[in-house]
Formats: sequence, structure tokens, C-alpha cells
Amino acid sequence: MTTGLIPVTPCRGVKLPRLPEPNPTILTAEHVNQLVAELSPPDDLLGLVLPYGGLRIGEALCLRRRHVDVADGRVMVAESVAQLPGGPVIDTPKSHQRQNSPCRPS
Repeated sequence: MTTGLIPVTPCRGVKLPRLPEPNPTILTAEHVNQLVAELSPPDDLLGLVLPYGGLRIGEALCLRRRHVDVADGRVMVAESVAQLPGGPVIDTPKSHQRQNSPCRPS
């Protein structure tokens, strides 16, 4: 009786070609403003914090009022959320360190 399984992988030792580096799309302030104009609260605020603060989505989703210094135009990145197979997990940011991020349009 045959199982149809291959006893040894034929892929071992095969080198795959390098994928071309993608060209990132850099949004201008005008593009960001056009995007934010189409969003409703509170998504419009998220649409400003991500590009101008340089935050990852998991960092921005964990921001709380205590992390925002409006007068100084800064946010404190203290936590980040990641979606894992067991559900969302809140932990320190990717760098495992708190960081202050300026959050002002240029």
C-alpha cells in the first residue's frame, strides 16, 4: 500500500532567487491631509498620528491620554499590541523600550 508521501524533500539545497526590493510609497503632507479628510473620528486622529508620529499601528492603538503631551507635541510610546494566535497581546514596543516621538506635521 502506498501513502503518496515523498520520503525526502526535493527542495533541500535549492536556492530561491532574491525578491526585488519594493519601492515604498512616501506620502506627502497633502496626501495625508486628503486621506484624513475622508476619515471620521476617531480614525481621523489615527490617520494623523501614524504618519506624523512615525508610529507602528500596534503602538498607536495602545496610546492613552496619559501618553500624549499636547503642549510639547509629543507622544510616549510605552506599549504595543500584537495579534497572536491566542488573541491580542499588549507588551512593550518592538524595541522593548519606551520612546518619545515628536508628533507634528512638517
